[in-house]
Amino acid sequence: MSHESINVAMTAQTNDHRPEHMPYSHRTNGDSELSGTPVAKSHPQHRVMTGLQFLIAAILLIVPGCQESEEDREKARAARAEEQLAEVMARFPVPTPDTPEQTQQKINTCQQLLPQAEAALEASGKAATDTEKLSELDKAIDISLEAVRQVAITRQQPLKEMTKPAYRAATKMVMQTRLTRFLALETVDPHQSDVDIRTACLYSGRLTKNFDDLSENELLLCQECYFNRARMESNAWYNYEEFVIALKNLTLAGFADADRLKTEPKFEFFRTDPNTAAALESAIASAEAAAKEALEEETKEEDPPTEEIPENDSSVSEDPGPAE
Repeated sequence: MSHESINVAMTAQTNDHRPEHMPYSHRTNGDSELSGTPVAKSHPQHRVMTGLQFLIAAILLIVPGCQESEEDREKARAARAEEQLAEVMARFPVPTPDTPEQTQQKINTCQQLLPQAEAALEASGKAATDTEKLSELDKAIDISLEAVRQVAITRQQPLKEMTKPAYRAATKMVMQTRLTRFLALETVDPHQSDVDIRTACLYSGRLTKNFDDLSENELLLCQECYFNRARMESNAWYNYEEFVIALKNLTLAGFADADRLKTEPKFEFFRTDPNTAAALESAIASAEAAAKEALEEETKEEDPPTEEIPENDSSVSEDPGPAE
C-alpha cells in the first residue's frame, strides 16, 4: 500500500468524524458537496493502520520491561522476600531463650504432669465402660502432650543436657498413651486411630533420633508403634509406600518376632501385593536374623567360656605318679 493511499484514507476518516451540521463555509473544498467531490467514508485500511499504531505503541512500552536482566529480577524478588520476612517477624517476634531458672521451672512442671498422665492411663485400663475408658485416655493424652510441650525442642530452645531426662520420659508417655488409644479405637473410629498411631510413630522417631542408648523397654515401645503403624495400612485407604517405610523403621528398631509378621491377619493382603510382598519378606528375614543373634548372645552369657590352659605352660607341674 502506497503512502498516498494511506494519507487519503486517514484524511477520509478525519472528515467522516466531523459534525454533520457544520456550515459549508467551515468545510474544506474537498468536503464540500458543492465542489462535486463526495465525502469520503471510513476505509478498512485506516482501521488496520490504527490497530498497527496502537500495537507499535504497546510494544515500545513493554519492550523496556522485557529487557530487564535476570539479576535485576532476582534483586527485586530478594527485596520483596526481605519485606515479607520483616513483616512476619514484626507480627510474630522470636522468643528469647529460657534462662536456667526458667528451664528448671519447666522441668519441674513436666515432672509433676507425668504421674498424672500415668494415673489416667492406668485408670483407662480399669474403666468399666468404653466411654469411661476413652475419657481417661483423652485425659492422659492431653496431660502427656502438655508435659512434653514444657521441654519441647525448638530452634530457640534446643535440647539441653538438663532437659534430656524430662524430655525422654514425656516422649515415651506420649507414645504410650497414643498407642493405647489407637488400639482402643482401631475398630470404632479408624480416622482418629489413624492420627493416634501416626503421632506415636512421630514421637518414636524423635526418641531414636535424640537418644542412642535406648533401653530394651524403649525399643519394644518403638517396635509396637511401628508394627501397629504397618497394621493401620490394611485399612481401605492404604498406602503401600508408607507400609514399606513402617516395616523399615520396625527393622531398624531391632524387631525380632518373625512369627508375628508371618501370622498377622492384617498383613494377608500385603503378602501377595507385588508392591509390598518383597518388603514384608525382607522384614521377616531381618527379624529371624535378629532373633538368632539375640539367642547367640544369651547363650554366650549363660555359658561363659572356660579358661584353657596352654599345653606348654611351665607353671603346671606334671603328675609325678604314685609315691614309692
